[in-house]
Order: sequence, then C-alpha cells, then structure tokens
Amino acid sequence: MPEWSIDKALRLAEEVEDGLSGPHYRDFLSRLYGNKPTRWSDELKGVERLRVIVNAMTRMRFITRSGEIDRLTRANATRRRIT
Repeated sequence: MPEWSIDKALRLAEEVEDGLSGPHYRDFLSRLYGNKPTRWSDELKGVERLRVIVNAMTRMRFITRSGEIDRLTRANATRRRIT
C-alpha cells in the first residue's frame, strides 16, 4: 500500500511467510483468497490482515482516492488524472 514504508512491507511479508511455512499452511491458503477487506488498517487481525497484505502485494494494480484496492479497473482503461 502506498502508506507502507519498505521496512513495514518487509515485516508484513514475514507475517505471510509464517503462515505459508507453518504446519497449517493448507488451512491458511484455503482462507486466504478473497476481495475483502479492501483497505489497510493496522487494527486488522488474523486472516483479514493477511488477505489484505497478500492482495496488496500480488493483486493490486490501482487504488481508489480513498485508499481502497480497486480490482475493477483494467490496464487498458482510460487513465484519469488525479488532481
């Protein structure tokens, strides 16, 4: 997410690594896919927190003005200038 520093992004990636390398990785993977929540918050916990981290690092292409991950806009869409 744009508000993450590099150090924070690395720490968050380690949280996901822990889930992927843990003994319950299959359960972790089965619950990971989803489109909600769409916005980062430091207060997120559990699978919702990890889902936003993964979506931001692997699926995010655009964000809305309010900071939500935008999965509807496609690369060939007309680009709008944000002022």
